[in-house]
Amino acid sequence: MRSGKAKVYIDNPPGISPIFEITESALMRHLVEKTQLLGKLEIVFGSGADGFKEGIRNAEILVGWNFPTASLAHMAPRLRWIQLISSGLDHLLPLNWLPIDVLLTRASGTHRQRTDEFVTLSLLMLNNQIPKIVTNKKSGRFEDHYVDNIKGKTTLVLGVGAVGSIVAASARKLRMKTIGIRARDIPSDVVDEVYSVNQLRDHLPRADFVVVATPKTSRTIRLLGRAEMDCMKPGAGIVNLSRLGVVDEIALMDYLGKECFSGVVFDSTEAAASPSTIRLANANNLILTPHSLNNDREHFRQNMLKIFVENLERYLLGKALVDLVDPLREY
Repeated sequence: MRSGKAKVYIDNPPGISPIFEITESALMRHLVEKTQLLGKLEIVFGSGADGFKEGIRNAEILVGWNFPTASLAHMAPRLRWIQLISSGLDHLLPLNWLPIDVLLTRASGTHRQRTDEFVTLSLLMLNNQIPKIVTNKKSGRFEDHYVDNIKGKTTLVLGVGAVGSIVAASARKLRMKTIGIRARDIPSDVVDEVYSVNQLRDHLPRADFVVVATPKTSRTIRLLGRAEMDCMKPGAGIVNLSRLGVVDEIALMDYLGKECFSGVVFDSTEAAASPSTIRLANANNLILTPHSLNNDREHFRQNMLKIFVENLERYLLGKALVDLVDPLREY
């Protein structure tokens, strides 16, 4: 039986966008119907290095995104659970800093509606060769081109997790066939067919579109690399929703230069002035989009807080947490 209150430290990094900032009023709107929880919590909000050092000192629960990890066990000896406000955690890898007795959870599914709309838009742009039209416009060319309907074409989804499931649903609404590739060939009803990552090259030649939606881990770096691109059918399109590095950027530039692909939509988390962003922005037949397009201005924070409060209730009741990260798998 738990005795005393669980101290929760909410870490808001300096300069964080209002979309991601966890305010007291926003959190309380989700806790107002959970009166049984309020009496069991001591909630502290903070920002910056000094705020983190002080707030984490006696905290049992940390909610944040990008925080100091060095000497975390020493700074927070009572810490037992970390809830990330995002689904991505590649910025925290490797997880060798995570104390063995501390749970780490993500917030998967916060982008569901926006991801659906973005993927639908991207697939339709690729099918209609919009990246090529944009490239032609830059060079003053205006050429006719003709394409087939998207219905009946095949989308290969690389990574059938929370995001990949949304991708598959988007493709199905466009009446497309779907192939799922995941770490293990565990059956999935969100795609028509599912195979293990070891079979990726066998099925790439079947895909009209490849959507990369796998988490970035030490095992997925350059998962769609030169050898994989060489297996793709001429004129196929790529949508990248993963962090930079999962798709081999240099190989991608080469294949675009040879006009092997119909086009690429590349979602980027990189800063606008980074070398990678500049290279991608200048590539022909590639549309570079800022990662912010996947963030729902109205619903992201409330979706994330809903996940946190559900996990908070589970934690206090001693139940298994949702979106628990396996440190060995890195997601």
